[in-house]
Amino acid sequence: MAGSSRATRIAGWVVTVLLAIEFLYAGGIKLVPGGPATGGFQRFGYSDEFRILIGVLELAGAVGLLVPRLASWAAAGLAAIMVGAVYTHLSSGEAGVWTAATTLAMCLFAAYARRAAAFWPGAPAAEAGAPQASR
Repeated sequence: MAGSSRATRIAGWVVTVLLAIEFLYAGGIKLVPGGPATGGFQRFGYSDEFRILIGVLELAGAVGLLVPRLASWAAAGLAAIMVGAVYTHLSSGEAGVWTAATTLAMCLFAAYARRAAAFWPGAPAAEAGAPQASR
């Protein structure tokens, strides 16, 4: 296996674990009634139901990040949520856009780096983590 491929796998795992921690926290605080996220969602004009939906999706995404076959898909789903966060922060003129944009970039990297473990039609078995057949 090429060195850059190994480095990408290691970096992918590191970023994935960091994202899982971040989204466990972020999703959790969104589910606390009257918690710190409530005011932010209200300030942006979003409903409590939307806050709860995003919290549940972030928690599910955090768990999915830690399941090798789901990690790439979870990162892609979380990236979609982060596109909305970037838009929200940009449209409101808040400084939080840089945090959201960095998290979006990390989600995109994780989706790319962890793609071999996902179920991709036509992916070589060795990339998907299955043992190689002897030649």
